[in-house]
Amino acid sequence: MKRTKIIFFLVLVGVVLISLYLVPSTASANIIGIPPPNFRHINVTDSNLRAQLFIPGLNFPTSMTFAGSDILVVELQSGHIRHFTPLGMEKPLALDLSKTAEFLWGIANTSNNFYVYDTENTTNSTGVFTKNIIYRLIWDGKSLQNPTTVKILGGGRHNGGVFSVGINGTVYAVNGDAYGSNGVTQNENNGKFDDTSVIVTVNKPGNIIIPSSSTNPLNQYYAIGIRNSVGLAVDPVTGILWDSEDGEPTDDELNLVYPNFNSGWDKIMGFATPQQLVTLPTINNFQYHDPVFDWQTTVAPHGMTFMNSQTLSAYNDNLFVGGFKTGKLYSFKLNSTRTGFVFNNTSLNDLKDNTGDNDRELTFAQGFTGITNLVQGLDGYLYVVDIANGAIYRIIPISKSPPDAIHSLNATVALGNQVNLSWNRPEDGGTSISGYQILRGINGSSLILLKSILNASTTSFSDTTVTVGSTVKYAVRAVNSIDKAPLYFTAPIKITNANVPAKITNLTLSVVSGNQVNLSWSIPPDGGSPILSYQIFRSLNGGSFAPLVSIGGILTSYADTTLHPGDSVTYAMKAVNAVGKGPVSNIPVLVKTIL
Repeated sequence: MKRTKIIFFLVLVGVVLISLYLVPSTASANIIGIPPPNFRHINVTDSNLRAQLFIPGLNFPTSMTFAGSDILVVELQSGHIRHFTPLGMEKPLALDLSKTAEFLWGIANTSNNFYVYDTENTTNSTGVFTKNIIYRLIWDGKSLQNPTTVKILGGGRHNGGVFSVGINGTVYAVNGDAYGSNGVTQNENNGKFDDTSVIVTVNKPGNIIIPSSSTNPLNQYYAIGIRNSVGLAVDPVTGILWDSEDGEPTDDELNLVYPNFNSGWDKIMGFATPQQLVTLPTINNFQYHDPVFDWQTTVAPHGMTFMNSQTLSAYNDNLFVGGFKTGKLYSFKLNSTRTGFVFNNTSLNDLKDNTGDNDRELTFAQGFTGITNLVQGLDGYLYVVDIANGAIYRIIPISKSPPDAIHSLNATVALGNQVNLSWNRPEDGGTSISGYQILRGINGSSLILLKSILNASTTSFSDTTVTVGSTVKYAVRAVNSIDKAPLYFTAPIKITNANVPAKITNLTLSVVSGNQVNLSWSIPPDGGSPILSYQIFRSLNGGSFAPLVSIGGILTSYADTTLHPGDSVTYAMKAVNAVGKGPVSNIPVLVKTIL
């Protein structure tokens, strides 16, 4: 169910590519999360700044916040809120909602009250329906405790699910239109209330858990007419709330959201025409306002924040917005009243990025894959959550820049008394990498320094001091003359007397057609460690054996459909577990495809 829903969500927002990362890797790796095959370089237009890969290996992260100096990261599909130290070291989960959550979205905190936005399915006599639940929890220094339901909103597509905290501590949350609701809050006079297309406050006096159940639901809404918003931010100077909204299929918006704001959906998206204004009903004292800025071609503006930073003080008069579809981080220069923007290029003076406009001044950075959240850190850096790359980046000065975190750490057990580690060489941060630090924890103990490698070209290490029966965990980070990089770590590894898998002895071939030969075999003894994959090699028309494919370790057959009529072919295989590759299988006699 969750797998189907996550693919549904990603198609909805137009980034189908992300679903490719749901396919498990067949690599022999003990890594938490689903690291993508590589991380693209992020280009920042300000030459004094860079985007540092800070925490990789996350499983569809949607948002983050700080608990003291620690970092809490929400994962969309797993139902987990993960807990990291300021150096990127993972601690036990802060919260596990995997048994109930279909999706987890936003997280926010104020005065040690944390708010989490959770989409759940509920069954009643009429069938299964979706609802969005906002929980309030308390941080005890290690985890989020004592969940209390403070808001239940209508569910469906366009859940929104993000928060922003006002300068007085008010927590705002947004819920989209459920992709098809036709109620009062979608500007339908004769519709019903289902608590969609709204912005609400969740911690003010008089809060009703289900707004539509109150005597006058409109009194429970801060704003209505919201189509699909994945961006809220409060200006730290004026205290005014802003939102971003996705259009369909055009006209993404940035809005100033005053109390009793009507964003116009489903009558208006983008700047209103006189004809559209006539169709907009009068709903209590809610007032329509045009957007502050509009994209003609949708960029899916997800994630918003203002800076109030000594470290990045040059951008304290800017609004940052993430582009989910474009992979760009946008920056808008505020005007003197902080109610609009000023532009250098006159093509943007109509407050709309029309197709063909010169909008390069808006691009602060590019190369991300799918931005979902922007947060100013306690260190004054700008943190960027990239859902498709499964990572958090941070924008930092080059002058204070340690290397990136590594993002590919492989660990294999060799013969029960050795663990082999290998990793990628990360970006150096502008100052050459001087080496690596390897940390190890045994049987749940804290990680301590095991080895310092004083050679930047060395990206592997063998630990020969492990003991059979123990459980070990490793972390590796690069070092340059400025500082140490964030850590990246393995999952716990159980040390056993395992060996490589045994030889496959019954590989057989069956000719199906001129283009296909089927292979079949029995699973060999695994050597004491589960078989992770099979490597298949092929000799075609008398040639040497060459790698053909690597497939999952639970399979016992494979169809080679890449042949041509009349080909002569035979095959060989190796089984692979965490220790390594087994011996070469039996090699069947040549077979010939059908002419």
